[in-house]
Amino acid sequence: LVYESGAYDSPTGVLTKDEDIKVYEIKPGISTRLAPVLGHPAAPSFHFVLNDTVYSDNRIPPRGFTNANFETAQSPVVAYTYADGQYWDDTTYELPENAVFAEVTLHYQSVSKAYVEALRDDNFTNDAGQVFYDAWAAHGRCAPVAMVSDTTSLHIDVTGIGDVPSVRTALFQNYPNPFTSSTSIRYSLQNREHVTIEVYDVAGRLVRTLVNDTRPAGAQMATWNRTNQYGQRVSSGIYFFRMQTAEHMFVRKAVLLK
Repeated sequence: LVYESGAYDSPTGVLTKDEDIKVYEIKPGISTRLAPVLGHPAAPSFHFVLNDTVYSDNRIPPRGFTNANFETAQSPVVAYTYADGQYWDDTTYELPENAVFAEVTLHYQSVSKAYVEALRDDNFTNDAGQVFYDAWAAHGRCAPVAMVSDTTSLHIDVTGIGDVPSVRTALFQNYPNPFTSSTSIRYSLQNREHVTIEVYDVAGRLVRTLVNDTRPAGAQMATWNRTNQYGQRVSSGIYFFRMQTAEHMFVRKAVLLK
């Protein structure tokens, strides 16, 4: 790993707010007009009943979006910019020179750590905030869910001359991961060559051979439907995909759920 943005730590529920991360969210809060009346600071807050303004809202609009219509619906884009008709967003990352491939995933999280902690810390009438926090902590801390993911081989032009891009031999992380019924395994070959991709269990036993053939150069994909060599469904657990060519060997870990 030579670069990462938006790292999430499952045991603590901490999302790393690095300088490159982009989180799509609405931040309501208390205005400078209302703050003196309430005795609360003028800032974004989780006091949803008291909030009277929006400090930022960069959520990606749906198809058919126009700024005028969203203004009329009292849900304008705030502290961000989307053109009329835009239903996507672009983000640029400057990658290290030694980057070989990129894995990019868009995650969705319904409840943030900051919100749960606010409910716990700002509730002084009973223990409901603590009860909710304990339930959140005991059931996975509402870990982000992968909405869509993609991988790509990279050729970084460090000369500025515009070298001819080349595809590198690589095995990318399967998607989805974790998975329940089937998962896709993307890989690429720099040259036409013989390649094998096999599935192993945690004991090192061969479960299934997915690829054992000579394949052309370029991007490739294999699929595993959680069956073994005999067509039988395997149990949940941790498995490993191993890709081997004449000069390279890669291993990726996958989690199979019930």
